[in-house]
Amino acid sequence: MGRGAHSGTPPALDRKLTVIRGQVYDITDFLDKHPGGREVINLAVGRDATILFEMSHIRSEVTEKWLKSVPKVEGVSLTDLAQQLAGPFDAPCGDPKYITAEGAQVESIKEEFATPGESELYQVLKKRVREEVMAKKGMPSARGFNSINTICVLAYYAFASYLYLCCPSFLSAIALGLAGAWVGFGLQHTANHGGLTQLTWLNQILGLGDDIGCGGSSLVWRYHHQVSHHVYTNVLDADMDVYSSAPFIRFDDRQEKMWFHQYQWIYAPISFCFLYWSIQFQDFLSVREKKIQDVRMLGLTDHEVRAFWGGKAVHFMLAIIIPLLTQPFWAAIFYYLVYTSVGSAVLSWFFIVSHNIEEVKPTAIPKEAKDDWAVWQIRTSATWGGRFAGFMTGGLNYQIEHHLFPAMSHNIYPDIQPIIEDECAKRNIPYAKYDLMDISKAMVDFLHQMGTKETVPMEKKTL
Repeated sequence: MGRGAHSGTPPALDRKLTVIRGQVYDITDFLDKHPGGREVINLAVGRDATILFEMSHIRSEVTEKWLKSVPKVEGVSLTDLAQQLAGPFDAPCGDPKYITAEGAQVESIKEEFATPGESELYQVLKKRVREEVMAKKGMPSARGFNSINTICVLAYYAFASYLYLCCPSFLSAIALGLAGAWVGFGLQHTANHGGLTQLTWLNQILGLGDDIGCGGSSLVWRYHHQVSHHVYTNVLDADMDVYSSAPFIRFDDRQEKMWFHQYQWIYAPISFCFLYWSIQFQDFLSVREKKIQDVRMLGLTDHEVRAFWGGKAVHFMLAIIIPLLTQPFWAAIFYYLVYTSVGSAVLSWFFIVSHNIEEVKPTAIPKEAKDDWAVWQIRTSATWGGRFAGFMTGGLNYQIEHHLFPAMSHNIYPDIQPIIEDECAKRNIPYAKYDLMDISKAMVDFLHQMGTKETVPMEKKTL
């Protein structure tokens, strides 16, 4: 059974555990063997990873075979884990009803949210994508086959960086801001999901585009984006994209309405320019505390911490230190602010727009939608634009497709979109589809609505 297997006694505190479908697994020795890379599987350490596991693999027969090779931890219940017999062990998204801030013992860490494996719709979609897209294109996996898009992003970022450092101007600062945003969309986003290339080590390197090009942290982003946002999309008390901006911006009508929210449709888009500074504060605080909001970084490694500091050092060297040494002080500061403001505004707009319109919010969706993970992902997301928009946004415009298949290379989304829309039509599931102008207007309208609509009482916690 291996060192990670136990019978009636708690596992050693130095072992890395996870829970999948109610079964405790010791993944200590599997971390460096994971085909998708250690950085991705580190997210599963110390928490119920059922949804993460099932949503990240399109070829179920392959992943089930790998799972059988991982030793089970027998004789230790979920209650034992929640009582921290195996050291710190996170509940889903750090929900306080499982583990209190004081470390009080609680009953269970069992995942209560619907899972992909329980969704009949999701199994149909995976089967059709494998047979109608992957098989026809001769694709052994849904990762990679994205070299043209990747080369274009890297080339433009290199050119914009050259202009910013060697030909500083207002326009070159704007160009670098747009380049940083494109790195965020078309490079780091898919790479940190593990889908940009078939080479694990190259995904990990390109994922650092977040650290260097955007100025963020791929480490912090993985926990925020994948453990929180993707698993619990638009769930008020579990999706950081919903609650982390409160009370400054109200993204859900169950949040308390403040007097200034009536103006948020004006000030929120302006505040998007300051995302960069919010991220800097969040990144340094998260690494210091080894947690982001309610999600603890239980799989954090020394290598990831070193990569964090190295990425920050390279970013600040290129973005401000070299300009300060080669340009007049106020010019360097001004161009730096232009670069970060433009990049922040573009990144914020396109990351936010697909989940913040009226029809994709929980109070506009039937309660039974939450009983099916795939239906929930479809109902809480919106797709806009077409193939060219996908090229320019790294597939972020295909948000429904991305939320169903987050580890897929984004250039495949245009091919699977008709399949998902077709299955939605068969089941009378609304499929939110827009063009860019319409969805942008819908988001501004939604911000205005959230600024005036009275608070909707919550019947119970959303998880």
